[in-house]
Amino acid sequence: MHKFKKATLLLMMILTVMVSVKASDTCHVYMIDVEKADKFSDAAMSSKSEHEAEKLLSKYVTILGEFKTVIAEEETTTKVYKIPNSKLFVTASVFYTDEMMASVDTVESMSLGLAVARKSYESALFAPNVIQTDVTYNDFTDVVRVKTFISINKKRFLIGLQCDCKEPKKEEDSN
Repeated sequence: MHKFKKATLLLMMILTVMVSVKASDTCHVYMIDVEKADKFSDAAMSSKSEHEAEKLLSKYVTILGEFKTVIAEEETTTKVYKIPNSKLFVTASVFYTDEMMASVDTVESMSLGLAVARKSYESALFAPNVIQTDVTYNDFTDVVRVKTFISINKKRFLIGLQCDCKEPKKEEDSN
């Protein structure tokens, strides 16, 4: 019986650690019409409420997709999205390792890669003309973004990949 209690206690400790370890970050790929964004900036300055500003914002920002990454050593999460009204694809990749970018506080790092092309790639991180950023990755890593400008039918767009690395704070009950 004593061994059973030890095994149960050990299992409970392992499950507690597993639940407390964050297993993913939330990332999204977005597209912004630059011309409309300029108009939004002017309109937002005169907007009377945050709700009105958000409504205006939704008119020129397109979320191409959202995904969860897998946080593990040497793990890459890649997603591909078609850009509407074009022949282009966005390949977005997020990679975690402990061998790329040691700092004073950690050896863990995160790489974001974004590739825009007429074809998709297995990983944006090895695609030609990749836009990439590397950051140290620890409990204080909050938001990481990589972005680029492209032209489609003589219109300018900003394409970006943003990863939110902290769980959103739960709103406290005001009662």
